[in-house]
Amino acid sequence: MRVFFILLILFSCQSTNKSSNEKKVLLISIDGLRPEFYLNKKYPALTLQKLAQENFAVKEMIPVFPSVTYPNHTTIITGVTPDQHGILSNTIFNWNDGPTTEWYWDHKYINVKTLNMILEEKGFETASIHWPVTLNANISYLIPEIFALKGWYEGTTWDLVRKYDSNNIVDEINREKNLSEFKNQKQSDAWATEAAIYLLNKKKPKLTLLHLTNLDKSQHQSGRESLKTYKSLKNIDEHIRSIYKHIDQNTCMMILGDHGFIDFKETVNINKLFFDRDWIRVKSSGEIVSWKVIAQKSGGQAAVYIKDKTLEAEVKALLIKNQKLGYNYVSRSELDKLGAYPEAFAAISAKEGFNIGSKVDSTLTVKYETVGGQHGHLPSHQKMQTGLIAVNCDLENKISKNKIKNTEIFNLILNFLNI
Repeated sequence: MRVFFILLILFSCQSTNKSSNEKKVLLISIDGLRPEFYLNKKYPALTLQKLAQENFAVKEMIPVFPSVTYPNHTTIITGVTPDQHGILSNTIFNWNDGPTTEWYWDHKYINVKTLNMILEEKGFETASIHWPVTLNANISYLIPEIFALKGWYEGTTWDLVRKYDSNNIVDEINREKNLSEFKNQKQSDAWATEAAIYLLNKKKPKLTLLHLTNLDKSQHQSGRESLKTYKSLKNIDEHIRSIYKHIDQNTCMMILGDHGFIDFKETVNINKLFFDRDWIRVKSSGEIVSWKVIAQKSGGQAAVYIKDKTLEAEVKALLIKNQKLGYNYVSRSELDKLGAYPEAFAAISAKEGFNIGSKVDSTLTVKYETVGGQHGHLPSHQKMQTGLIAVNCDLENKISKNKIKNTEIFNLILNFLNI
């Protein structure tokens, strides 16, 4: 019996040592992260700047097109472009009804295996906190990104997160960390930070995904260089500092973004062009009755779809002619190279200082007195570039510090984990 207990103690010690030495990855997405935030000391991001200086940092990371949140977050965890993984935009296009308000919340829309799927299938536990397109995913500790939207999900965002989490993990975190309900994005980021710390310390998942969103919101509302943006950046930087205190030498912490930002003071309502030619018909309420040509806009770009193929030449000529309004025409062949919108006829991408809108009951262009921020534009635009900081990830001499694509992250993580 004594021998048995000695062996049991020795086995427990070995198991503990093995667990503490096991390689893990924490992947933090700061929505709207621009590389200058950690490369230029004028910004209030002391933690990010220190981590970038002392570890591995990339000057530019190129997003996929469209450079909006859901396609890019999915590319990061699959390693492929939207035409392959299936998350084509933030919201879903329907050939019968046209653009819908339904977001790609659900994991079922992803056509390929994600990092979480690969690791869970190999018997590892993973975690995800507010990562896009994870609703109903098979993740050990799942706190999905889901929010209330009329016609789709009713109630508060907090209620929905609790309803769709895995194994009541939200309630467990609240109980153990003495947290309470979040009611806005700033509070959501603070809560998510504490949730990540709890999971890292108590559950020790092989991979943890964390999505912080309030910096994106601030840049949308007031532009790239506003006081509001600076305050949000400082707040996010403090969250990173809190998390970093809980990272051991065997955990690779990657901090990255999904897109950059461009300021704008004018919007081009592209569907107005089509409405004026009777290619879109709507009710007095604005609801679409029928369409022959229509644009699905998301951020500073839009995909153009054509039902009536006899109109293709006319639509192309119209879009090219009107580029002076404030956008660039993106052809079908260009979309193929970008891995974007496989069923669209073409797309448009806003020029510097412009946004894309979709209203038909408005003027073709709308000017504003105040600055707003937008993304979605072609990834070749310098201001659409995002960034990457890697701590304990062994990336030196493996990738360029000048420029990488976000499609590379997937394999970098698998290689680090020896998967």
